[in-house]
Amino acid sequence: MKRDLLKALCAAALVIALAGAAAARNATWHSLLAMWEDCALKSPNKSRTHNNLGNCHVLLERYFPAIAEYQKAIALEPGNLEAHYNLATALDTVGLYSQAMRSYEVFCRMAPPALAEHKQRACTRLQELLDEARRPRGAGGRP
Repeated sequence: MKRDLLKALCAAALVIALAGAAAARNATWHSLLAMWEDCALKSPNKSRTHNNLGNCHVLLERYFPAIAEYQKAIALEPGNLEAHYNLATALDTVGLYSQAMRSYEVFCRMAPPALAEHKQRACTRLQELLDEARRPRGAGGRP
């Protein structure tokens, strides 16, 4: 009888402790941005974490913080094609075309067939930017 009571008390204490931990985590992760910022603080050497934090910044139209996160993701994992694509589109959005071309080029060169749709978009945009860069000055504005 005493043993059953002790087990029940231990189980109840465990449930209360886990509920408290869950409540604390929910308070920390009140938004996707907060969650990925917390992940980046706790796991600063994970490429995926920085890529996803960059995506949160893009959703909030905070392109320069997004660019910084994508650059961190690529520095940590140079073969992270998703980060290259995301970096290229963010740079393109803010008008940093020559920098965008570098990441578009990496993505176009390395993207597997599973990413065919994104590869087509990236390669088409890269070609547009290359064509624009070759035009003589004054022959039209930037795309």
